[in-house]
Amino acid sequence: MSTSGSVSQWIERLKKGDSRAASRLWAHFHRKLLQVARRCLNGSPRRVADEEDLVAAVFQSFFQRIGDGQFSELSSREELWALLTTITDRKAVNSLRRQMSTKRGGGRVRGESALEGAGSDHDTMLSQLESGEPSPDLIAAVAELFTSLDDEMRRMVRLRYDGHTHEEIARQVNRSVATVERRLGLLRAQWQEELLG
Repeated sequence: MSTSGSVSQWIERLKKGDSRAASRLWAHFHRKLLQVARRCLNGSPRRVADEEDLVAAVFQSFFQRIGDGQFSELSSREELWALLTTITDRKAVNSLRRQMSTKRGGGRVRGESALEGAGSDHDTMLSQLESGEPSPDLIAAVAELFTSLDDEMRRMVRLRYDGHTHEEIARQVNRSVATVERRLGLLRAQWQEELLG
């Protein structure tokens, strides 16, 4: 059986809901699609999303949409590759637009390193949170911010609060360690800014 035939068969199986076909297509196209995503995001800040996040979103969208009956005419490796690269390109453009929006800081989101040497207010707040002895006001403010997070970020925060390492969290949420570190660092910086003005 040829590789091309295999991809075509995986596509047909995927249309019928075969999760093993989804795994095979992921394994077959993941690395090549990461290269496309890197090119699409070339030179953009990686604080909010990187190529791994982008590729995961592409596959999630593709699997959901094919499961909903879209792409019924899709049948070959070439058609699938063209579709995946198109979705990647569009998601990259949308991601860059979101990052550059005024609401998200106009592309000027700072990482945790920008807070090194920050004032004692930052240190006091963090030490309260990390020591497990925060003030009632801080607890209320953090609870409000926590409810605004998506499910995956809530899970990462809970795991981190429970003492799990970035590596353990990455395994549990099926993300890279770099993605977990970046997202938690960005969240920490955002919370510091919102809690301390």
